[in-house]
Amino acid sequence: MRIAMANNYYFLKGGAERVMFEEKKILEAHGHQVPVFSQAHPHNEYSKFSDYYSPFKDWRHTSRLQKIPTALNIMYDRRTARGFNRFLEAADSNIVHAHNIYGGLTTSILDVAQRKGVPVVMTLHDYKLI
Repeated sequence: MRIAMANNYYFLKGGAERVMFEEKKILEAHGHQVPVFSQAHPHNEYSKFSDYYSPFKDWRHTSRLQKIPTALNIMYDRRTARGFNRFLEAADSNIVHAHNIYGGLTTSILDVAQRKGVPVVMTLHDYKLI
């Protein structure tokens, strides 16, 4: 089975990423393919799918003026949706497991998966989406 994972970061940043990496390792040990979709961050692990990644939204190192377009895309990002659409086509995944996607990848990836008929499961690692 090909199980796509989606998370804002593809490096060990916190607990959600640790869970994602451990789950990925277990799934691959059982013969599954696990491509990952993320933001394009310089600390990311290598991925042959990184060309499809969403641009990294850096809130800390931008001016107030630069934050305006980022803020407009915090809930739904069309550019991320386009990249995720291309990623799903290339990865040919059977299912998507979303982890932390708010504020970065956004819920736009859920719409893309639904349009393509790819089922989605999501692990809520905290209460930010509730």
